[in-house]
Amino acid sequence: MPLEVIAVGAAFLVSSVFVVLMFPLLRRLLEKLRYHEFRAEPVGAAELTARAAEHLDRVTPDMLRLGMRPVGDFRMGHTQRPSFVRIFLSPDRKSFGAIEDYERRKTYAFLTVFEEGTYLESCAVKCRQLYSEPGDPLQFNHLPGVSVDRLWSAHLEAVADCGRTVGSEPIELVPEQYAEVAGYAHRLVWWRLHKEGFAERPPVPMEREPVEIG
Repeated sequence: MPLEVIAVGAAFLVSSVFVVLMFPLLRRLLEKLRYHEFRAEPVGAAELTARAAEHLDRVTPDMLRLGMRPVGDFRMGHTQRPSFVRIFLSPDRKSFGAIEDYERRKTYAFLTVFEEGTYLESCAVKCRQLYSEPGDPLQFNHLPGVSVDRLWSAHLEAVADCGRTVGSEPIELVPEQYAEVAGYAHRLVWWRLHKEGFAERPPVPMEREPVEIG
């Protein structure tokens, strides 16, 4: 058998094996780039994974010391891995507090929406996709590794600064609005990823328009 035929056969075999081995990874990557509408399903404590329960229960006392009012636990239905969040409402009703085990990333955050549409989130981790640009309705305040108390203080400062910048006041929230607020942020993030060419187009383009929440 000619060496050329053997070489072609070997190359075909190697490429076939590579495709078979890489297919699951490529499928997961493509699934990540597909848009999934935000879903938050209320769950009881018994439905949390042991990993999520440990993290949520450990950080909860810190939230309560700030005067945060518990709203409930939710399972995220749009993620690839089991993800859970425990939500609180701030005493002034202008921010939600969140303890998250999201896509195997344990963290906590505070989030506020302004009347003119800006979404502001302060979080204790750094994420490359979550960044801020002047004039963007999606604003993030990253303080990796800080305590809940320090993050809350920084969020209040960021709320005041952002309010002066955009000339708007934070929306007063009620507990039932968590999924709506988080869904709004979810669409903003995906719209940004789509404009950068990294993800599928979300169903509703989110430019700077007055937000309709409540």
